Amino acid sequence: MYRFLLLTASLLLSTTLFASDIVIKRAWVSEAPPMAKTLGGYMIVKNLGKIERHFVSASAVDFDEVLLHRTVLEGGLAKMVHQRDVSIPAGGRIEFKPGNYHLMLMRPVRRFVAGDQIDITLKFKDGEEISLPFRVLKGMNMGSEHECH
Repeated sequence: MYRFLLLTASLLLSTTLFASDIVIKRAWVSEAPPMAKTLGGYMIVKNLGKIERHFVSASAVDFDEVLLHRTVLEGGLAKMVHQRDVSIPAGGRIEFKPGNYHLMLMRPVRRFVAGDQIDITLKFKDGEEISLPFRVLKGMNMGSEHECH
């Protein structure tokens, strides 16, 4: 019994320490016109840890699907390419911003306007999940400086 308690305590402690390695800043979603079928989600993902992390998916109850995309130039044209995962280097950061990495929030259940919040869960390859609110902002605003996690 003692070994079981010791193992459980060590797993909980390591999970708590590991979860603190990821910091999300400036989480926002662009307001879209009425009847829009997709919205764009943006943020800065910082990895304060000593190992590379892999962001593999996201979900939100107010959308049928959330996809990881990156806008790339190909033959002079911009196109969106689905990403299986996004690597965040140890001690580094990745910025999800218009014209680069972004979340594609597909088929909203209702219209979202500036001032609303959308709860989105980010999922990492190691099983870690981070749920946080994304603020809906008008236009291409870069969001606030506050840290979300």
